[in-house]
Amino acid sequence: MLFRDRRVHTRTARLMETEARMSREAWGRSMNASDLARAEVMSLCTTVLAQQSEIRELHAVDRMRQTMTEFERQHGPAKGLAQPDAPEEAGSSS
Repeated sequence: MLFRDRRVHTRTARLMETEARMSREAWGRSMNASDLARAEVMSLCTTVLAQQSEIRELHAVDRMRQTMTEFERQHGPAKGLAQPDAPEEAGSSS
């Protein structure tokens, strides 16, 4: 009876070893998938943060443009290098 049981025990031991090996492989694959997912999430977070920064900059530029437009509406166009007070006459250097 022990002789017959030895073969069953050997087969059971092999099945348990195979199951343990497959379990370790599955755990390793799940860890790799988890690492990959974590890296993708970090990449997406970085992208979103960069886009948020760009959006804030665009909002600031838009507010500045609106302020300038409102100022020009109330006071006329701003005068600077492109729009001098007294335009120079062309060809007066004779």
